[in-house]
Amino acid sequence: MHSYPALQSIAEALNEPGELPTAHELQPQEFYKFFQMSTDLMIIGQLGGRILKVNQGTVDALGYSEEEFRNLLVIEIVHADDRRATLAELERQMKTGTSVDFENRCVCKDGSYRWLSWRARFDHKSGLSYATARDITESKRIQEELRQQQIRYNALVDNTTDVIMEFDRAHRHTYCNKAVIAAIGLTPEAFIGKTHEEMGFPKHLCDIWEHAIERVFVTGQPYTTYFEADNPGGLMKVDWSVFPGIVIDGEVITVLNVSRDITQYRKVEEELARMQKLNSLGVLAGGIAHDFNNILTILFGNISLAKSLSPIDHKSYMALEQAEVAFQRATHLTSQLLTFAKGGEPVVQDVSISSLIDEVVHFDLSGSNVRLELNRPADLWQARVDTGQISQVFSNLAMNAKQAMPDGGHLYISVENCTLQRNDVPGIEDGGKYLKFIVRDEGCGIGEEDIDKIFDPYFSTKKKGSGLGLATVYSIINRHGGHISVESTVDVGTAFTLYLPASEEAANDETPLVQAAVAAEPGQARLLVMDDEDMIGELCITYLSMKGYEVHRAKDGKEAIEMYGAAVKAGKAYDCMIMDLTIPGGMSGEVALVQIQQQHPSARAIVSSGYAADPVMANYKSHGFSGRISKPFRLASLEEEIRRVLTESLAG
Repeated sequence: MHSYPALQSIAEALNEPGELPTAHELQPQEFYKFFQMSTDLMIIGQLGGRILKVNQGTVDALGYSEEEFRNLLVIEIVHADDRRATLAELERQMKTGTSVDFENRCVCKDGSYRWLSWRARFDHKSGLSYATARDITESKRIQEELRQQQIRYNALVDNTTDVIMEFDRAHRHTYCNKAVIAAIGLTPEAFIGKTHEEMGFPKHLCDIWEHAIERVFVTGQPYTTYFEADNPGGLMKVDWSVFPGIVIDGEVITVLNVSRDITQYRKVEEELARMQKLNSLGVLAGGIAHDFNNILTILFGNISLAKSLSPIDHKSYMALEQAEVAFQRATHLTSQLLTFAKGGEPVVQDVSISSLIDEVVHFDLSGSNVRLELNRPADLWQARVDTGQISQVFSNLAMNAKQAMPDGGHLYISVENCTLQRNDVPGIEDGGKYLKFIVRDEGCGIGEEDIDKIFDPYFSTKKKGSGLGLATVYSIINRHGGHISVESTVDVGTAFTLYLPASEEAANDETPLVQAAVAAEPGQARLLVMDDEDMIGELCITYLSMKGYEVHRAKDGKEAIEMYGAAVKAGKAYDCMIMDLTIPGGMSGEVALVQIQQQHPSARAIVSSGYAADPVMANYKSHGFSGRISKPFRLASLEEEIRRVLTESLAG
């Protein structure tokens, strides 16, 4: 048994001379009976800390036998971390005679420990201590769990970006978390004890908040409302949820509020709604594209044919030329509509974006007094984009700027390399290498009532606008995995911010964007035109025959296969086929070409379709075609594509 000097010195100071009485002599029969029946721990000990007797409750709780207890000092069963405090309490107990609600941990025989709450009486005459203890281990465990929960709750409340407040029945703030600092720039302490009105918030907001708070006090049911408010970062949109806090006997004593800034969520929702509108329009566009462009092709082609047959000095020539210009405008409008059609994924390649912008924008601004200011770094990455679609983006933005500045001004376009992290920009979840563009004009600007609608199809602030220009821009940027946003001030100007995917290769501005095809004389080339529209077929035969080609026509894919096979057997294979992609009720040009090339791998064909957004049109080479022509087309453009394909076949 160990020696504890502190206990010995206490004993020597307080113990009276003489023999210590035995435990039996100190305990009347009735006390002994209670001692044995109690489930609490009961210990009788000497002044020096030696244990004389324990009850069965003590044996059950700590696991030592009575004999083992009699060979221990009290301090030896105390947890090492609690011994200093226990010695101090024993000293106080010996001086005052009592100890009340003292707590420590006692070590069990198996090495575990139990929390005990002690009540003791020290008898100076006998030098004995009579102690009882209640096992509070479970209570301590619950307290620790509650403490940990409180820590987690405090961490959650202190670190959440949501503003959390508590109100009493007078609508005064009784609590406010730290998130309010970032939200509106005030400290939590500024709110305590005050109502919203006393803090000077706008009356219309106070009315919203007070109504919500009082409603919860009266009904006891949660309530959610929504409001918008100005803050240093701009207009903030807030979801304001209120629910009962402290409730006693069914009466709501306090109300809690959670305020969440949903500005970005609303922007995402608006973008999703806009995308749904575009997708709906895409379904419509895809449905009408084929027939509509067939009709345009017939009209456009016949006007071009009539024009080619008319002398330049004939009075009808000018009328035909004006009609041709009008059809070109109709074709441009149709191409914008078809941008929304589903399936038109961009055919991307590495493009020198500054060269593209310079070429497209200068062309669209020609004839106006709007000047382009293009700023870009020397080490600008190349863009990973579809050249045709992105040309349309900057063309539409340039035309918008020109219309916004009828008296002239500057169009500023800046571009820079940009590495985005995850979710830095709405809609670009994974981040990566991007090019950031800012396209800013000095025009009339856009009013607040219109700024959220400008990307909607058919919405326009211009009397002559179609409402498809910016909707087209939005759709193209979205399909490239990019993002576009706008800021505008009336009478100051408008700025569009665009993000487009980039490669990491440096741009080479000396590389031409498109190489011109080498022209070739048709000679005795034999052509097969496959189209279900009689007028388109006859139009192509008439025009191409005038240009010296031998032209035949098939109405569908099945007939084209038969005619191609017969021509090969006769030793007069077709040099090129022009094949319609969509044949209602018949075999398409794509399916027919596969079967023809299985037998005749050298067969060459140009795909033609009124649905320019079809994946086959976008990736025609991967589907076996050597060229493509989108309806509606100029007859001269068709011949140019035929010449290019024939020239490449001769070169190969």
